[in-house]
Amino acid sequence: MIERSDSFRRYERLLVQLAQAMAARPRDEALCETISEQMDESGFALSREELALANDISGDLYMLESAEVFEPAGMPEPELARRILVAYAQEEWATLLDLLRHHCAAVRRPEVAYIRARAYEQLKAPMTAWAFMDFAAKIDSGNPNLAAMALERRWRAGDIEGAVQESTQALKDPSAAPRLKVIASTVLIRCQRRDELVLADWINALRDALLNEEGSRNRLLSVIAGGYGLLGMLLADAGDNVGSMEAFSRYLRFSGGPGIAGSSRAAVAAALARNTTLSQAAQASLVEMAMQSVESNGSPLIAA
Repeated sequence: MIERSDSFRRYERLLVQLAQAMAARPRDEALCETISEQMDESGFALSREELALANDISGDLYMLESAEVFEPAGMPEPELARRILVAYAQEEWATLLDLLRHHCAAVRRPEVAYIRARAYEQLKAPMTAWAFMDFAAKIDSGNPNLAAMALERRWRAGDIEGAVQESTQALKDPSAAPRLKVIASTVLIRCQRRDELVLADWINALRDALLNEEGSRNRLLSVIAGGYGLLGMLLADAGDNVGSMEAFSRYLRFSGGPGIAGSSRAAVAAALARNTTLSQAAQASLVEMAMQSVESNGSPLIAA
């Protein structure tokens, strides 16, 4: 199992901050210089392997500025595309990253960013994974899955305040995608920041989002199931036991679909039968299911 040092995590965070600052328009040159100086100070503590990974990350992050310098492929483009697909299917993450440093028109830019996010996540570079997933969401804004997955990775990368702020904004935004609102709800619950929103407003926002997802032609049952599990918890917090039981009943209805991890189904069913509250362990299982709901059913690159 790969473990990264605290020094690498600090350096990786600075790399991402610098790349995002360089890509911003207008660019804050003073901020870029400050971050560069901090990197100079912290880079000496990296191991040789960590330094090599940091250099790879630095080069790939030029994608955020649309300033990548591609290496000669040395093979026809159809063969390059085939190798990319094979490496992705076989989860050969380092090989995949190497292949993506050659220009391949068959792989769209949002897909390149998404694949890089997946690869760096497996290589234990979570902040880099978030940066690429966030970039994919921005350049393919019509895909509701990417924004939801970017928010999840922001939280997992440790940017708690940023994730909480983004989640609060999503739940207040009537136009935000239902899948984003489900993930936003999991972030606030996991960060123990339920006070960021008026509970009644949060409940209404999540309920409306779930109704919209149910009516979507390409609805994800895992998102609906996970969302109703969260809604049941929030309604219980609000003292609406009837509404809570109804939401949990809908969770049971939708969580029985293929490809959905339903480890909390028995606990929810038992609670409904006894008309009792869920245990902390069952609630944690529901939150984790909702957090994974966008990626647990079908291809996350397919928009609704």
